Amino acid sequence: MRSTAALLLITFNFVFLFSPAALAVEAELSKDDIYQAQIEKVLEATPAKKLAHRLQKLKEVLTQKLPQAIEKRQSEQGILDQALAFFTSDLPVASGEISELETLKSSVQTAYQGAIQSFEDEANMIDLQGMPDIAKQRHEAALKKVKDQFNAMLVQ
Repeated sequence: MRSTAALLLITFNFVFLFSPAALAVEAELSKDDIYQAQIEKVLEATPAKKLAHRLQKLKEVLTQKLPQAIEKRQSEQGILDQALAFFTSDLPVASGEISELETLKSSVQTAYQGAIQSFEDEANMIDLQGMPDIAKQRHEAALKKVKDQFNAMLVQ
């Protein structure tokens, strides 16, 4: 009996997991992942582009994905689910969404550090090349503006 069950299990696994259709779907998914990685590589070519791209991703999650997920979850809840959620949870955000936001926050902070390092490298280059004072002043103003805007964003 066990050998028959094992034989059937192996046969069905072969049919469903190793079938040409399943392998083709897996290959197509991996092509999409490779394509997406190439797009992100282009979008994050420099530290400034990396910061801009990651901030854009964070904005999309906060303004589009998260409100849609909350609305969908609330529309699917019944009266009992709403009452239970009222007493057990203060946040309409799921724990998976919170972890996604924390991951995005850390990636934005990493990109910010890279952009600031790039700014500092440019400041050193300006000093070494003996550029006019106006270039130094503009660079310092741009650096201050980036830092102020990022700190203002963190406060919100």
